[in-house]
Amino acid sequence: WWVLGLSIFAIVISMAVSSAVSPKILDDNDAGANSDSEEAIQLIDERFEFGVEDTEQLVFTHQSHDADAIAYRAVVEGLAEELRALPEVASVVTYYDVGERDGMVAADGRVQRADVIVADSGAIAGPEADLDYAERVNPISETVLAARETAEAAGFTIDMAGDLSINTEMDEMAEEDLGRVLI
Repeated sequence: WWVLGLSIFAIVISMAVSSAVSPKILDDNDAGANSDSEEAIQLIDERFEFGVEDTEQLVFTHQSHDADAIAYRAVVEGLAEELRALPEVASVVTYYDVGERDGMVAADGRVQRADVIVADSGAIAGPEADLDYAERVNPISETVLAARETAEAAGFTIDMAGDLSINTEMDEMAEEDLGRVLI
């Protein structure tokens, strides 16, 4: 009886609290230039530098080569050029493009990253226009996987991660799980 009594009491209290508190529903006029949200967005845009582009990170690793080694440069720049040729890629930024190790190369020189800026679907011309995130990142992933196989023979590892590739992977896992449930 105690459990039943406490449950009913909790329901009555939650109904009283929910009726006393009501959300403010904003229309388009309330969310204008003078709103707190708009002011916060402006402050963030003014004071913080980060892009809104979808970016995938590539991580190159070799156990003995430093980032300045010719073989290392050949692997990184070779993949970067392949990716730049894809319509789904807006740009690729590597250590060799910026010339500074800070933020691009690990302290020991054996690990480096590259940024792949994925083209916005509106910026892609032709039949590839209006692609969803999976369709934009899949050609990039396939190119990286093909390069990974070749690079592994020379002792390199290439890994890729970013919001688009992670979301694509999660979608594929969810579809697999749903398929198992439906079977």
